[in-house]
Amino acid sequence: MSFFDSFEVAWSALRANLLRSILTTLGIIIGVASVIVLVAVGAGARQDVETRIASLGTNMLVVYSGSSRVRGRAGGEGTDKELSEAPPPLSETTNRLRWSRMSCSTSSERSMPIIAA
Repeated sequence: MSFFDSFEVAWSALRANLLRSILTTLGIIIGVASVIVLVAVGAGARQDVETRIASLGTNMLVVYSGSSRVRGRAGGEGTDKELSEAPPPLSETTNRLRWSRMSCSTSSERSMPIIAA
């Protein structure tokens, strides 16, 4: 069977089932368009989150897990030196996070860089 014969058989099958062919084509178009839209929405959401994080004014986020802290100083070995070099906090907030049956208390500090005159 040559390429021309294959093409002729395919064309006659498409013409014999015209409605099925149109609906299949429409389904493919809608599916591809929905994937493109979802990828674009995901990229836009990621860019929005990155912009909001960048607008916080710092490029460093420190996460402490299970350590005790007193006035911004975390307990543990080697933490005093790093914390003594950080600028003093301007504001501190404490929040309670809840998810399902779990909850924990968190605090966040906002600080400004030290600028030498």
